[in-house]
Amino acid sequence: MPPNETSTRTRRVVTDFLDALERGDGTALRATLSRGPFSFEGPVDRFDDAAAFAEDIERYALIITAIERRRLFVDGREACVVLTFVTSLDNLPRTRTAVWVETDDAGLIRRIESFLDARAWMRMFGGGTPRALD
Repeated sequence: MPPNETSTRTRRVVTDFLDALERGDGTALRATLSRGPFSFEGPVDRFDDAAAFAEDIERYALIITAIERRRLFVDGREACVVLTFVTSLDNLPRTRTAVWVETDDAGLIRRIESFLDARAWMRMFGGGTPRALD
C-alpha cells in the first residue's frame, strides 16, 4: 500500500479508536484493535491481549466526558496523538496524555504506548506507584 494510503488508514483507525472511547462504545473500540498480536503499555498497566485491554479501558470510559485532541502526527503505520482526557471527577478533571500507536497489515491497532503522569489516577483507584516512578 502506498505511504499516503497507509498514513490515511492509520489516521482513521486512531480517530475511530478515540471516538469510540469518548462515546463509551466498547463494540466500536474493539473493532479498531488487531485480531492478531496486540500490546498496550502505560504507566499503570500492560496488556498482551486486545480483549483484556478493551475490557479494562471501558471502565475508564465511564468517567471520560471528553477527549480534547490537541495534535495527531501520522507516519505510515505509526501515529502519536497528544490529548487531554476530561473526566467527570472533581479531583481529576483533566489529564494530559501522549499516545503512540502502531497498526498492523490490516490497518488495525496492534500496539499502544501511553505516556502520562499517573500519580493522581493511582491515588483515585487505590493502586501502588506507577511503574515509571518505581
